[in-house]
Amino acid sequence: VGPVHVALRTAKVKRQRVVAYNRWSAKTVERVESEGSEETLRQGRLFVPEQLRSSGTEFRDHLQRLLQFGYATPDLVQRYADKFVVLSAAMDPAGLAVTMNCFARAACRDPALLNAYSRCLPGRLPQFTPTGLAQVCNALTKMDPDKKHLALMRRLGEEIPHKLPHFSGHNMALVAHAFARQDVKDPLLFDDIADEFCSRPEEFSVQGLAMMAHAYSHFGFRVPRLWPPLLEGVLDQQDELNPVATLTLVSAMGTSRVRSDTVLDLFTDLMVEWAPDLTLKQCQTALAGYARLNRGERDQRLFQAVGTRIRELGPMPPDVCASVFHSMAKAGARDNQLLAYILDEIPKLLPVFDHQSLVSIVHSYALLQHRDVPLLTKLARRIPQELPQLTSQGLAMVAYSYAKLGIRSEILFYLLAREAQNRLGGFSAQGIGMLIWSFGRLSIPNEPLLRECLKQLEFLIPSLSELEVHLVRDGLAAQGAMSDELSDRLDERMQQLRPYGTPNEDLVQRTGGLRADDDGKDADLELGDVPESADIVDMEDQQGEDPPPDPLVSRVMVRSSLASEKPPAQLGDDEGDDILGLVRRSAEAAGGEPTDEGKKDPGTPGRGRKRRPRS
Repeated sequence: VGPVHVALRTAKVKRQRVVAYNRWSAKTVERVESEGSEETLRQGRLFVPEQLRSSGTEFRDHLQRLLQFGYATPDLVQRYADKFVVLSAAMDPAGLAVTMNCFARAACRDPALLNAYSRCLPGRLPQFTPTGLAQVCNALTKMDPDKKHLALMRRLGEEIPHKLPHFSGHNMALVAHAFARQDVKDPLLFDDIADEFCSRPEEFSVQGLAMMAHAYSHFGFRVPRLWPPLLEGVLDQQDELNPVATLTLVSAMGTSRVRSDTVLDLFTDLMVEWAPDLTLKQCQTALAGYARLNRGERDQRLFQAVGTRIRELGPMPPDVCASVFHSMAKAGARDNQLLAYILDEIPKLLPVFDHQSLVSIVHSYALLQHRDVPLLTKLARRIPQELPQLTSQGLAMVAYSYAKLGIRSEILFYLLAREAQNRLGGFSAQGIGMLIWSFGRLSIPNEPLLRECLKQLEFLIPSLSELEVHLVRDGLAAQGAMSDELSDRLDERMQQLRPYGTPNEDLVQRTGGLRADDDGKDADLELGDVPESADIVDMEDQQGEDPPPDPLVSRVMVRSSLASEKPPAQLGDDEGDDILGLVRRSAEAAGGEPTDEGKKDPGTPGRGRKRRPRS
């Protein structure tokens, strides 16, 4: 063997050793990365995302471990997001789903990151596994909760149904919950999910059952086949119930009007046990759910336990105070001590209540039939400041509540009518009926609003419910505006609703409740008991301890702008007042010179009611 052969053999051996060493090193690196020890990753590229590649699982693994070890600082997560924007086009579907979930957990809301996902996800959704689709849905609800990703959610709604048989119970619950959080209503998808749920309810945990109940109640889907297996699953796993899941189920059952005394008695026992540790938000949710169910004395001890906890927690924020007050009113005030505490708090919080809270408070007084005229007078001064923010249903509910209490405020109703007339097209049939009935109940004429309401009724009569027919009929009769043609059409509609019986004329006297918690949605209305005509209180005639200087409730303003025989432009010395000028300009825009009918007495037409002397 010559020197040349020896050199070649030596070189070959060295190459073999290098290859073996490289293989050993690669295996060692893979083993260390798979172990993911904190010290190894600290020495590696965990903090240098700019050097990571999209091939394989390198980028997603480092991002996962960044969150796992608690190093996900906002600056570092932003650097990962910038790197993802570059790598997203070459990333596989599994990497997209995992990284999206990681960024959602890290609360990264970079617009460039969201745009990158919006570009690359729709075309690749057919390649996603069921778990990947569920992860994408879950991430969309957390990355930017205030933004609605409607296009992407609807694309997911097209891709998910044919893969539902391969979804686990937890993944189905995530999908339903995500569509509810994003407020994307897809009846076909939810019908398919209900079928899959009924075929294998044992796969769902307590958390999954609560998420399913919340999603279906959020959209108001009436799926009777869903609730028996869901409630049976809750009873089978009652040892795993916790306050969050229990409150979610109670709220969903209350919204869907699902009554199961066995399940609700179990929830009541648990909530009484947990009451000393509940947060204020949890107390609010518990009272709202049980108030919708309204089971009477069966929940007396729950209201007392939760009321004691609320008083222990101290002062309530304005929105929570209004919500708790409304829940107590709907439930019939099951805890008198809590009700007294809230009634003391409302005057203190009156200047800081928002528009929805004001509507809830006024309607709560109507439900309780508590005629606190001084406080309702203050509310009448406060509500006009929030009129532009009120929804159509909110405007109708304010008018209805004052009419049900029998408290008359011409200036408040004038402003309500002006605001309602500008957006009457957004009112439901129920809202229009409430307006007509309220103005007729308190004998406050407003011909421009009445004309617009009659125009809307021309199209809405075929869809009126029985109670709405009574609202319209009684309100128009009180205002002397019922024509023979309209009466015949209402009779025809009533005959369609009750083809085998006579209309129930006592329907409007039932005691019930108008739901004010969902401001802007149709309410479940029953008029309840209303005071006699002789009991109506004219708010402008009430003299409190400290008469308000605000011209909004001044009798001079009311009589000048609404009942005076003079044109609205001749208002005397108050020419420079901003509010008076606003009312004057609105009156001029509505009709200029008052008509002969507008000069009539504001009382009920045809009843011979005399005008009260002017001050």
